[in-house]
Amino acid sequence: MHQIIVSSEIILRSLKLEDAQALLNLVDQNRTFLEKWMCWVPDLKEFADARAFINHNLKLLEDGKGYSFGIWLKGELIGEVGFMTIDDFNQVGNIGYWLAHEHQGKGFITESLKRLVEFGFSTLNLNRQEIRVALNNSRSNLIPGRLGFEKEGKLRKWGKFYDEFVDVYLYSKLKNDE
Repeated sequence: MHQIIVSSEIILRSLKLEDAQALLNLVDQNRTFLEKWMCWVPDLKEFADARAFINHNLKLLEDGKGYSFGIWLKGELIGEVGFMTIDDFNQVGNIGYWLAHEHQGKGFITESLKRLVEFGFSTLNLNRQEIRVALNNSRSNLIPGRLGFEKEGKLRKWGKFYDEFVDVYLYSKLKNDE
């Protein structure tokens, strides 16, 4: 189990199979909101789906291909941050994040991602970290700038979101930017 202390109230901890119900409950409580931005949400409907999601992330962790952390606020799961993919050869990590609607606007994602970025450079020895955000996700597009990421540009029709290809902004931060 991997853990990163963010503050006296927030801990980033890799999800365990025992967290499947907490994950499912959180997704259910935020389903309508999350489905706008996360195409995996419709596939996470039952307890078994939550366990499969966690197992997938644990496999990525075991293989060193991804590091996913639940955001725990005073012991309550409120979201997730992590390196969804890691390219070992090029030392690049691709960051993803989401947070329950009721906890947005309180700095939890920014604080959590700041520690994740530090972890990526210091512990994982990444040279480059990337964040891709859909153009129309205005709130998420504010976060990379707060973390010192540079907006590199727009990737046209980069990602498939449900049945449609969407444009995303690409942000990056290099180890020597620190």
